[in-house]
Amino acid sequence: MDIDRLSSMINSRILQSVSFQKTDDGLIISLPYKNFMGEPIEVFVASNDRQIVLEDLGQTAGCLFSTNQYTETAEGHRLLRNIVKTHSVTMDYDRGVLRKELSIESNLTEVFDFIKILVAMNTVMPEFQRPRRAVQRRAHLASRLSRDVKQLRLPMFVQKHVQVRGKRANWVVEFRYSLARHGGDSAVLVACADLSLRKPIDEAAYVLAMAVDIQDIPSDKKLRVVYDVNGSGSEARQAAELISDNQERFRYSAFNYANVEDRDKWTAMTLQELSVISEGRAPLI
Repeated sequence: MDIDRLSSMINSRILQSVSFQKTDDGLIISLPYKNFMGEPIEVFVASNDRQIVLEDLGQTAGCLFSTNQYTETAEGHRLLRNIVKTHSVTMDYDRGVLRKELSIESNLTEVFDFIKILVAMNTVMPEFQRPRRAVQRRAHLASRLSRDVKQLRLPMFVQKHVQVRGKRANWVVEFRYSLARHGGDSAVLVACADLSLRKPIDEAAYVLAMAVDIQDIPSDKKLRVVYDVNGSGSEARQAAELISDNQERFRYSAFNYANVEDRDKWTAMTLQELSVISEGRAPLI
């Protein structure tokens, strides 16, 4: 193969590996690199006056929490602070995103520096401490739910891997989006329970403990648990019954992802709420 043909082939494949999705506020670029959950690393791009704004959609914060590197003294957190300082990137702790503002007149080489940070953190962070077992068990279902949410074409209104304060502990839910048009505490929290993998009873117990602890703090948050049995054994079915039977008692809504009717109900409900948020431009808080 001559050099011109090789160059053309590589150039074509690189372009095919990058996808672009328009949103109401900007553009989401899906890169050919995977994050720690095996999903494409994405960058949100928008223009603001005379600036170009880059954000990581909360993926780096999700990596910090899921690898237990979110405390200020954790090695992964210290590494991230040093890297973002070097590249003049802002860590927005309130929204859980990395943010970079560029001049429109710039040559945009800093876009690649921003991408380099995201790739580096998702590559290195899991090596400090592997994700806790509960997150590993939920990863498969969480990835499918993430794909479903993205297909709703309103992903900018959804935060991924968000830390939620309970009465006794902090918990990480897969998704969060606000229902408040002008601030406030009204929000939807989505937790995943993948019962098709190992130790489904432990997974169900974890979800119930999380529900009790979060609901013990008075708020206007709606907790939804999406679980998946997918034809597994008797222990998985028992775990599914634990989640389904206790939803009224512990004040959450449960949806069986393996059941088409349940899955469609959850998707329609999420789409309806996100559409209202999009029209009202409710803030992500």
